[in-house]
Formats: sequence, structure tokens, C-alpha cells
Amino acid sequence: MTHRQDRDDGSAVRDALCMVVMLAIARPTRGAWSRSVDSPAGPFQSDRTVRFLGIDLGEKRVGVATGDSQVGVAVPHSTIRRTGDRQVIAELRALAADSGAQVLVVGEPRRLDGSVGPAAERARAFAQKLGQACDLPVRTVNESLTSVEAKRRLREAGVDPRRHPERVDAVAAQILLEEELGRETV
Repeated sequence: MTHRQDRDDGSAVRDALCMVVMLAIARPTRGAWSRSVDSPAGPFQSDRTVRFLGIDLGEKRVGVATGDSQVGVAVPHSTIRRTGDRQVIAELRALAADSGAQVLVVGEPRRLDGSVGPAAERARAFAQKLGQACDLPVRTVNESLTSVEAKRRLREAGVDPRRHPERVDAVAAQILLEEELGRETV
């Protein structure tokens, strides 16, 4: 008899990530805290499905999530180890092409009062470089407290965020992308 904890084929990881996705669907983040989107274009007004790539920038890692406007659900995708902007942009460009992304959503770490500080300015500069490199529109979403929410979701799914910090980044990207996708369906 095989017990779940005896398997080392990645099934437990897959099960935990599926649980995180189910929690995300059952428990939307709207209203948990206030975030805003800086996008002069506003939401897409289209009958076609638009594919999104959500990006949570960190000092050591970059979390990535995918989603589309038709389903309206974001899913954690991967984590990129950050060694420099050029390397991250090259990897994100490849991911955007592979996933068919049409819009990039980059987290902007604003202060809790909503003001823009140095970290948010760096994220905006990165977002601009990324958009130019990918030749895609970029939207920024205030990512304040997404890591806190990501850790909570992982704990609820039975995953220890301290042992798996890379998952925190991918789930944080999922959360900021959920906010953008929520605006798409309004």
C-alpha cells in the first residue's frame, strides 16, 4: 500500500499546487486589501480570449503565473532564480512566447499607504524594459501583501512556505494576476 508521504514522484507537490488553485477559485482575494492597477488602456474590451503572464518580482526570485480572460482564473506557473535583469527578461520573454501571453502583468511593491517608493520605481522601470523586449503591453498591479496572502494559502494547502519559498513567489504572482483578471470580467 502506497501512502501519500511515501511517494517521491512529485505527486505531493502536484496535489498541493492543485489545492492552492482550488483555494484561489473558492476564495477570491478581492476585498482582502486594496490594490490598484496603473493602466492607461484599462481592461481589454474584446470578445476574444486574452492570455496573461503575471510576474512577481523579488530580489532573489521572480514568481510567474498564467491566466486568461475567458476562464478568469490564474494558476501558479514557475519561479525564476534572479541573477540580473537581462537574464530574467530573457527567461520571461521565452515564457511569454511559449504560453502565448498577450499581456504582461507586473507586480509593483507600493508602500502600505499606496504611495510609490524606490522599489515601485524599480519595478516600473523593469516592466518598461520587459514590455519593450517582449513587444507586449504591460500593466502594473500594486502587489502589497501578496506574499503574506500567498503564505497563508500555502499553509492552508498543507505546504510549509519556509521550506518552499519558491512556491510563495509563484502563488504571489497568481494573486496579483487574479486581481487583474477580476478587472477583466467587470
